[in-house]
Amino acid sequence: MNLAQRAHHDRLLSRARRQAATGRRAEAMRLVRLVLKRQPAHVDARMLAARLLIDGNFPQLAIDELDAAAWYMQADDPGAQRPNRTGHLVLRAEALCLLGEPDKAADVLHRVLRRRPTHRKALRLLADLRAERGEVDAAIALLQSAARGKGHGRKTLARLTELLESAGRYEEALSALDRFEALAGEREPSDGLHRARLLRLAGRDADATAAYERLADEHTHDEAVHHEVAELAVTLGDEPRATRHLRAVTPRPAPNETLFMRAELHAKAGRFDRAGRLYWRVIQREPAHPAAEAHLLVCAILEHRHRLAERVHERMTRRLGDDETRRHVARAWQLATPGRLIPQTFSNAEREATHRILPGLLRESAGVFESALADNPGYADLHYHLANCHVHDDRRDAAAESLHRALRINAGYLDAARLRTRMLIDDGNLDAAAALLRTTRQRKADTSRLLDLEIVLDVLHGDDDGAHDRLNAAQLPDHLRRTVMLQVATTLRRLGHPTADDWQPIPDAKPIAA
Repeated sequence: MNLAQRAHHDRLLSRARRQAATGRRAEAMRLVRLVLKRQPAHVDARMLAARLLIDGNFPQLAIDELDAAAWYMQADDPGAQRPNRTGHLVLRAEALCLLGEPDKAADVLHRVLRRRPTHRKALRLLADLRAERGEVDAAIALLQSAARGKGHGRKTLARLTELLESAGRYEEALSALDRFEALAGEREPSDGLHRARLLRLAGRDADATAAYERLADEHTHDEAVHHEVAELAVTLGDEPRATRHLRAVTPRPAPNETLFMRAELHAKAGRFDRAGRLYWRVIQREPAHPAAEAHLLVCAILEHRHRLAERVHERMTRRLGDDETRRHVARAWQLATPGRLIPQTFSNAEREATHRILPGLLRESAGVFESALADNPGYADLHYHLANCHVHDDRRDAAAESLHRALRINAGYLDAARLRTRMLIDDGNLDAAAALLRTTRQRKADTSRLLDLEIVLDVLHGDDDGAHDRLNAAQLPDHLRRTVMLQVATTLRRLGHPTADDWQPIPDAKPIAA
């Protein structure tokens, strides 16, 4: 083959790459096939063909092309190009991942990293494989290695931010996001929302509020920004701020509409009792308000007021029919389900339309979480909320397994630790409960949310004096002290312990009427 022919083939291949970059894979593949018809030993063309086949989700055909490229690499063919063996191996690993062969893909990626320990794409792919196995800390370490030094990519930092967030390492996620934004240049409102959400998850409520307010000033007509500022304000008890931002979205809302939006924010914040009361006020003003009825029904379920839920469900079904009722209840359930800060977890609203009332609703919700976990196995939130569904459905073994996975991803996940500890106490496995609390304390030494369970364990071990000393040493404000005592009394009463009444807080004294 003469130089003119080779140059012509290289030009065709350059055109194919440009077509592929603009998403025109069919035209790119046509050009690649034209090159290979005239020069079968063109290794770069075969690798581009493999890339296009992987992007089109044809992994076996991609491997066939890579096998052919490998054969020409081995052959002593004067027409063969100088091979990019590292790129060839990375493509093979991608194809193997798509074929459902993670172990083989990992072996190939280890071969790449032995040759080039800082190969970013290989590190990223291997990190994804580790994350899918639940080895999130190992995945984070690989991505941190890929992100060191100069020349790291935006994709690496974006994935590192995502995994750090899923593992509950929010301050580190914020640092990774800083580096990502420095590379990204121009920022979108969604970038600012992500930062504000991470600040909120990190417990930096003042910083999160300031970040949200800056976004609201910059993007005055962005509904998502105003809704999230209002949501955080409701969580912090700042209802005037919440109302102000809701009115920024709807400048002249009807009184009922504002009331409904406030109720939604309380539901998102997990305050289902208060949300339920607001939904009830909406229904009193507008009896045929199906969305408010559906939300009231869900709040009643979550507050264990099943008779109220049944009455609302019967009323809705009688007026709207089964299908329409399911549709409204599904949307209400989706809103009330925690974990809303996870991006794109519930992208298909109609997928939840098969939810049923009471136990059936919880069972269907478990199916939704399991489906989401298939795409996001490294999210501790999803495992925790799946466990909650299993607990309400009396599937304790499945709940324990889901909580174990959540805590393996994020050992400081307080809600998951509390639920698992309560289950262990109920089962009489006090040593395991104490061990879990010690492990959680290593991550969350400054929280008072574990205090009631630690006191319960002291009491169950017969150490009443130690239990009181633990409560006094915490030096809690009066209202928190009363809350902890009430939690201890409730748990001990459920277990039938004789000292339960001793922990019941004394009601506040009321002034004697004159």
